[in-house]
Amino acid sequence: MTLTDWHSSKTHIFANHKYLPSFTEQISTYIKKINLTKHIILSTSGSTNVKQNEVKWVALSKEAFLNSAEAVNKHLNCSSSDIILNTLPLFHVGGLSQFARAYTSKAKIINLYHKEYKWDVNHFVGILAQEKITLTSLVPTQAFDIVKNNLQAPKYLKNIVIGGGFLSEILYKKLKHLGWNILPSYGMTECCSQIATAQNELQWENGIPGLKILEHNKIKINNELISITSSSLLTSYIFQENNNFTIVDPKKNDDFYTTDRGYIKDNFIYILGRNDDIIKIKGELVNLSKLQTYIEELCQECVILGQPHERNEHSLQAVFSKKIEANVANEIVELFNKNVLPFEKISSLFFVDHIPRTELGKIKKKEIQQDIQNKISTPS
Repeated sequence: MTLTDWHSSKTHIFANHKYLPSFTEQISTYIKKINLTKHIILSTSGSTNVKQNEVKWVALSKEAFLNSAEAVNKHLNCSSSDIILNTLPLFHVGGLSQFARAYTSKAKIINLYHKEYKWDVNHFVGILAQEKITLTSLVPTQAFDIVKNNLQAPKYLKNIVIGGGFLSEILYKKLKHLGWNILPSYGMTECCSQIATAQNELQWENGIPGLKILEHNKIKINNELISITSSSLLTSYIFQENNNFTIVDPKKNDDFYTTDRGYIKDNFIYILGRNDDIIKIKGELVNLSKLQTYIEELCQECVILGQPHERNEHSLQAVFSKKIEANVANEIVELFNKNVLPFEKISSLFFVDHIPRTELGKIKKKEIQQDIQNKISTPS
């Protein structure tokens, strides 16, 4: 697909180049077999299954992508006078959606991403200034690098949308201090990108930003669980296991029920995190996503996991990469524990060879859990 081909009847597959070529060939054959036209096929950014022979694809109509692009452009005031910079993979909705927004707004877009691309924050900021970029999107790990390197925002940049993970209030304030206009967002592959995005005057409540629900989306909350009705929702999931396929439409009466939790206040939504990131310790709700952002401000080579506990329901475990020496890891945990509530304290440490992440910087928790289980079950 050329990245301006938004109206043809063709269906296009954007696959991670790390997948075996046979996977792409097999899904391509299947798409032709079921005669699915005018669609884009992406794997979900959350596809972190330990089994390497399984992929969950999302079928998104081109019309759905363009509906999303129009709404996001309106929210960001994006027009033909803007210049967009993309550093995100095109096989993820975060990258591809920027091309849809450039197409509908007639804005110029500059693409840095290619399969050999390596993120370099200094190069990124240099390109922003050199090309007079006005709009771009990043994930929290990239935003963290800006602060770590104490880089000032170029004068032409209007804002950066941050998606793909939770952005802490501490990191947000550090970015603002450096002159970066940051707009945290809530989105997903299944809705072609952004569902709700902050406005310039951002309100925080208990460390969580209030996000403006984009006009093409309607959100309902039931026991904190979020469901969405939108003109940008997926057509279906396609589950691929080797050369076997199952197609499923997960919507119920046009609603898509997520595993995300949140609440709405004054027409803004506050995202608490994924349901499986909310655990109970001694009867108290603990948000693992929030705690993860705190630990990453101390160490990028660590992940916090909730482990079952007979008495307390759960306990918190810090899993460090072996790059971090044991004495340093203990100091990090000690500092972390001094700054959280008593029931949020880390009670055990574990070390793995490395912390696996997706191309968007999301931690592959299932893979880490499996690694821990293998190490525990293997006799020494």
